Amino acid sequence: QTSVPHDLFNIISQEISVVSHHQIKGKHMATFAIDACLKSLTVFQNANMNRLNSTSDLEVICAFVNDSETMYDLCDSTLSMDLEPSLRDYPKQKDAVLDGIDKIATGFIQAAEHGVDLAVTHIFNVIQSSEILNEAFSDGWLNKNVNHAKVMCVTYEDYFDSRGSGLRYWFATDIYFGKTVAGVL
Repeated sequence: QTSVPHDLFNIISQEISVVSHHQIKGKHMATFAIDACLKSLTVFQNANMNRLNSTSDLEVICAFVNDSETMYDLCDSTLSMDLEPSLRDYPKQKDAVLDGIDKIATGFIQAAEHGVDLAVTHIFNVIQSSEILNEAFSDGWLNKNVNHAKVMCVTYEDYFDSRGSGLRYWFATDIYFGKTVAGVL
């Protein structure tokens, strides 16, 4: 996980604080929130997806998943709380902003799930490139001199181990670690 989510939301919170300090409320605050904050997050989200799709580094993919989950959490907690006082008496504008926040937050969850899919694909490609799967359910698989199942288990253990490297260490929560393990198996 990186510090990017917290840094980005600190900047956005400061912008909202400055606008709120000048007593800007209702329609004008909603316009600011949608145009400045939510559009910035959309641009950030798209740029991050492009970076994710251009990497094959599993540790970078895991950091992206962690950051996306943090961004989701911060969308709800930070944006909603920072904007709520200025929109309290303006339900229509408040609903529009909250819908925008929900859309952005959902995008971060979708991005995290895409990262999990890329992690699964990466691990599966490593297994596939070892040609173990070509031997599955064949006479070669039953060859007593070669233990393909053991090779697969050792490979999985290398990815799932928690001794300072591997997915258990790289994923911040068990949710995405579990989704990756389930996807690989």
